[in-house]
Amino acid sequence: MSTKKFVFITGATGFVGSAIVKRLRESGFVVQGLSRKERSTDEGVRWVCGDIRNSDALFNVLEGCEVVVNAAGKTGEPEDSESIKDFFSVNQSAAGRLAWVAREAGVKKFIHVSSTGVFGHGKGEYTEKSMPSPETAYERSKLAGETEVLAQTCKDFSVTVIRPSNIFGEHHPWDKLLTWLRTVKCRRTVLVGDPARYWVNYVYIGDVSEFVKQLVSDNLGTANYPAGKLVNINTPLSVLDFYKASSRALEITTNQISIPRPMLMATANLLDLLSGIVGKPFPLTSGKVRELCNEQVFCSTSAYLKQSGFPFVGIMEGLRRTCKHYEHRGLL
Repeated sequence: MSTKKFVFITGATGFVGSAIVKRLRESGFVVQGLSRKERSTDEGVRWVCGDIRNSDALFNVLEGCEVVVNAAGKTGEPEDSESIKDFFSVNQSAAGRLAWVAREAGVKKFIHVSSTGVFGHGKGEYTEKSMPSPETAYERSKLAGETEVLAQTCKDFSVTVIRPSNIFGEHHPWDKLLTWLRTVKCRRTVLVGDPARYWVNYVYIGDVSEFVKQLVSDNLGTANYPAGKLVNINTPLSVLDFYKASSRALEITTNQISIPRPMLMATANLLDLLSGIVGKPFPLTSGKVRELCNEQVFCSTSAYLKQSGFPFVGIMEGLRRTCKHYEHRGLL
């Protein structure tokens, strides 16, 4: 790039935010990240100490900034009414206020990281045009956040909301997919019924960070699209294909074992009961069976995603990289 674009990122020290920071730095952008703790400048990132819930204090910081990426957010599930308020404070109110401050400061583009969780549970195909139906406090707070930031859209302030599905990859704080990969490697994987008719919704962190970079860099010709866009980001596979891809990433050959759903669910319910008695978790749970019987799939109709050439890395290579990372740490 002839002129370095100035990008401000919230949630810059988190799993998603740090991957975006790294990808933008590799592409030559000037990156400024928000951190709740004091940090010294490292790898060319200019750190700002602050809290997204105090967005008004960022007005002067955002002057001269061209793009804001909001990757901050509370995840998981709140345990009481006070923590529910905290979820909405961060995921809704703070996100909306940040978008307003950015617009007032002269920022031209706002990219907000949401989640396909806003759709809740269901069956069939869900695109950006599908009606959200959040069920949990987390899901409701994310949908409310989308509404807040999209409300700031205007002629001179473009807002894009991206909805990644389940993001996996190196450095995930909860080592996502590690248990699954261990089970596949040990050849103890049990699938449910006909695994070709059930879905898994995962997207590699490298695909998410690269897509954000594409949005930031204007490689998608955003002038051709109206402001206020929603984009689902997902690389769905059938459970059977995901199982095969995991086996190839581990460089092993396995035999598929499938058990009828009623029989497996009955076993899982019994193990759940036993787990509560002995205080020891078991690999097979009723939740895991329901996950392996998922009939909901997230798809995108967005021209953004099609024009970008997505996926850039893909599930297969993403799984391979993740396996290597876990092996290097001695976890797999």
